[in-house]
Amino acid sequence: MSKEHSWGWRKRLVFGLLLMLVPVMSGLGFWQLERAEQKRKILQRWEATESVLSSLPAHRTAASEYDGRAVELHGMLLQQRVLFLDNRIRQGQAGYEVLVILDVKASPQYVLLNLGWLPADRDRNVLPDVTLPAGDIKIAGRLVTPLRGFTLGTASWQAGWPQRIQQIDLAAISAASDVALYPQVIRMSEPLVPDVQVGWAPVNMPPERHIGYAFQWFMMSIALVVCLVVFGWRLWRKDLHTVKVTTE
Repeated sequence: MSKEHSWGWRKRLVFGLLLMLVPVMSGLGFWQLERAEQKRKILQRWEATESVLSSLPAHRTAASEYDGRAVELHGMLLQQRVLFLDNRIRQGQAGYEVLVILDVKASPQYVLLNLGWLPADRDRNVLPDVTLPAGDIKIAGRLVTPLRGFTLGTASWQAGWPQRIQQIDLAAISAASDVALYPQVIRMSEPLVPDVQVGWAPVNMPPERHIGYAFQWFMMSIALVVCLVVFGWRLWRKDLHTVKVTTE
């Protein structure tokens, strides 16, 4: 194989690989637009003046359709099922978000409550001391669908309670607690225990930023298409010139 032929083969391989990136970039742009629409709907539900839900909605559609809805429930907390969501930063300070399970009154349902944020002790082996209210209580908050982040390996559960976790995995928490959890979490609107700080932004990223990212992906996709057209045109011109030379 000649050096010129080998280089021509490599150029075609690069061309094919770059061509495959076009639909990938375009797909990422459309995905960002979908995320922007989801965030817009969450903000609309968060700001809506519609009545507060007094029961957990039956999920006949995607759980995320109820993100941001206000809900008020009565029930009892499972006292021995406390979880601390690790690596939660507020105002530059590391801490935990306290998670507990509510046994919903007059219902067979259980739902995970996010009570709020507590600062972490300097000693990582010391978890915060949380005293939960006993008996029937009333809670008010917002429904949120937890997003699973990337983790290395499988989460390990220690023996006994409370548990320190790195992300909210409702299936894993259900299995460890031996209860079937509702597919969403309720973020509390008011503190239920002392020293716990509530208050979350409705969304972690505004729709405008997603639209900006989508614009960037589309622009990169268009730029790549232009480069491929120029690259392909030059390859075609070179091949045409080679054919003419060999036939003369």
